[in-house]
Amino acid sequence: MKKINYEGIIPPFIGPKLAYHGFEYDQNRSYPPQGHYSFTRNYWCTSQCVALGPIEYDAETVEVGIAQNADFPTEVPQSLLLNQETGFRLWLSNKYILASLQSEHRGVDLGPNQGIIWKTEAPANNEEFVSRLKAGPAFQPGRVLPTWWEFNGEDGLRRVLSEIVQITVTDGLEWFDRQVRDVRRHHEKLDLRRQAVKKREP
Repeated sequence: MKKINYEGIIPPFIGPKLAYHGFEYDQNRSYPPQGHYSFTRNYWCTSQCVALGPIEYDAETVEVGIAQNADFPTEVPQSLLLNQETGFRLWLSNKYILASLQSEHRGVDLGPNQGIIWKTEAPANNEEFVSRLKAGPAFQPGRVLPTWWEFNGEDGLRRVLSEIVQITVTDGLEWFDRQVRDVRRHHEKLDLRRQAVKKREP
């Protein structure tokens, strides 16, 4: 399986498409050596982000990735790892990527054939958080999950990226808008008050 040139594909392929909706490639939040790519915008005083990147395997899950997922990941050079702990190793998948939407402290995953996966929303309250914690993970580390986008080669990656952009535009923009609805309503009220004051001024 050929090593995927994520840095040469993701920013130039997705960047222009997301730029139409105000998102820009964020070099401060991205880290290509480890497969982190972020596109952000400021929308109604809120930072919003489309994040993408290949699946990561560590020393405990890489064998599962190879044996169970038919993946042949590429190891990140030790000198480029964000985690410089002795003995830590990391591999990037050449077959699967993840995509998510983030707005301040809330986020959702995007899944193939599913669009936005609402179960990844932040817990509505403490009781829900505790309930999820007790339930524990519903998967085994390293195994393919519903949020993993599968592709074959660089052309396959481009097709998957096109699908992710489409979901971001059709469903994601609406989700982003809901996250700032209260802020937007507050600003609109302020604007109405300013206009009312101006009308009363002699």
